[in-house]
Amino acid sequence: MKRQDQGKQSPRALQKDEQRRFLKAVATTKSLRNRAIATVMLNCGLRLGELTQLNIADLVLTSRKHELVVRCGKGSKRRVVPLNRDAAEVLQLYVASRVSAGPEEALFVSQKRNRLSPQAVDYLIRGLGRDAGVQLSCHILRHTFVTTLIRANQDLVLVAELAGHSRLETTRRYSLPSQAVMLEAVQTLGVNYGTAAQ
Repeated sequence: MKRQDQGKQSPRALQKDEQRRFLKAVATTKSLRNRAIATVMLNCGLRLGELTQLNIADLVLTSRKHELVVRCGKGSKRRVVPLNRDAAEVLQLYVASRVSAGPEEALFVSQKRNRLSPQAVDYLIRGLGRDAGVQLSCHILRHTFVTTLIRANQDLVLVAELAGHSRLETTRRYSLPSQAVMLEAVQTLGVNYGTAAQ
């Protein structure tokens, strides 16, 4: 008998309650740098490599613009990602704490002022996930960013641009239902036998 393909589902993203628990863990962390990293990952949808390659000069915080310039996107593509209020506020605080840093220095650095490695960022995000009781990775935060925009009925081309997807088909995958969404849908099918007419 020929094996059937499993139905396609959207990539794993945090559910609303998981996002709340994660944000609570982020808000209580003492490290302003870690808070900035987690907030950017969730609200900007950057790839791990894109985040670690950011320099201070790539952060634009003026009265008119709040954005990150991603110079090293996938396929060496450059893009500009607008910052929402949460990300802009925490980045402003974090950069203010880096008083002697020059514009070409890494945005996110270790205690020895070396550029943070992807492994170090992944470790701290997984740690925040453990604090929140959520199994987490940087990639899941990226998936959450894209999925949240898709579920809010944002234009697919716009979301693809923000995520740095070169193919619209990649972005379209996020509109597929998750296992949790499918389960919620079938739960509405219950029949209330107690109120049936005699």
